[in-house]
Amino acid sequence: MKPVILRHIALAATLLAALPACTFNRQRINDSELGDKIRAAELEKTLVKGVTTEADLVRLTSSPPTSILLLRNDQRVYIYNFGQAKTAGLTLILVNILKTNLAIDTALFFFGTDGKLRDYVLSTNSEELPWQWWAFSE
Repeated sequence: MKPVILRHIALAATLLAALPACTFNRQRINDSELGDKIRAAELEKTLVKGVTTEADLVRLTSSPPTSILLLRNDQRVYIYNFGQAKTAGLTLILVNILKTNLAIDTALFFFGTDGKLRDYVLSTNSEELPWQWWAFSE
């Protein structure tokens, strides 16, 4: 082969190896729509303390709780865990720069011995999870 052709092949191979590719990945933790269902339910209007039953909650969320914690006197806490992870980055042949943001929320629903809702708490960590591709920023 001629040296000129070899140089062109080497240059093309170097440029190809240096071409960047962007990487994006989104993962939902547990039921992919659970967090949206709980947030969209407008809990203040839908769940009524002393009236809403355990069956009502399961029907509202369309899924059983992640865990059920039994308290004294047959009281129960229904625990729903959900969240998301977002990964973005720059992928090269020799170097990869990726950043993953992970946020998990927990919804706790407290039921009395009569099976009626007593109280609830909902965290909102994963509601506005940002995409970030640069791994060295906060």
